Amino acid sequence: MRNHIFYSILQYKHSIIAGEILNVGILFSFPEKKEVTYVSGNLRRIKTLYNDFDINLPLKINISIQNKIANLQKIDNNLFSNTPVYTATSEDSLRDYIKNNILLEDSSSLQFSEPNAALNVFEDQQKTIDEYCRIFLPSLETKKSNKHNENFILKQFTEQIIKNNIIIEHKFIRNKLVQTGEVNLNFEFAWKNGTTHLIKPISFDLTEERDIQTKSVQYYGYFNLLENYAKLNNFQFDLLLWKPQDESLLKYYKNAIDIIQKSKSPKRIYTEDQLEEYADFTASELHKKDLQ
Repeated sequence: MRNHIFYSILQYKHSIIAGEILNVGILFSFPEKKEVTYVSGNLRRIKTLYNDFDINLPLKINISIQNKIANLQKIDNNLFSNTPVYTATSEDSLRDYIKNNILLEDSSSLQFSEPNAALNVFEDQQKTIDEYCRIFLPSLETKKSNKHNENFILKQFTEQIIKNNIIIEHKFIRNKLVQTGEVNLNFEFAWKNGTTHLIKPISFDLTEERDIQTKSVQYYGYFNLLENYAKLNNFQFDLLLWKPQDESLLKYYKNAIDIIQKSKSPKRIYTEDQLEEYADFTASELHKKDLQ
């Protein structure tokens, strides 16, 4: 029997009266895999149509959604224990999940659509996501495009790790959530060699100077707030950064690196030309016996 998926579309409603609605992102639930995934669309598309649109709002909401999804996971004191505690098994359960945990129903211009169920006819989860995004988020850059987003960075990293004969499922934990009284931040991968290394891809392949600055300041704030928690728990943040393809923005990218570097938490920054070296180092450490 084929697997089913459930999904709901985050929409920007510029004018309810005029019926002007644009799709912003999609929340997927894969019951058989017990996974919930959110994918954001190209927010510049909205800005192009509506000059008064504040792009910072959906940027903050996108990060909030990712963190809330990661927060709904049971994580005990063992780094290598990460078990989802939620799976939508119906349209109603996905609706309740969104309302109670992701985005409250209010009068704001960003709201999720009514959930839908569909038969999953594609061979793997990423193919499903790509195809639905192609339909509902026409300007979304997927892994087939040349957009160097966070997914692109992770793909480069994991491919290099696999080349080093590392089985990712055995050596890494996925989606390690760091929680303090001040901030929650999800890290896509984590591994240990005495120190716990938390990997965070951060892409600056954006289209405007302001967006690069906003993103760098945002992560500067995150890592500053996590300084004491990281030192107490012997954490190191391994940040995988990627440059903009627009060469006119490279100087703003360098400024972004400087801004994040000034944060006080224990961290190492690896730019796009250092990613392969970092992956090789990580693989070498993970191949050592009795890793502690």
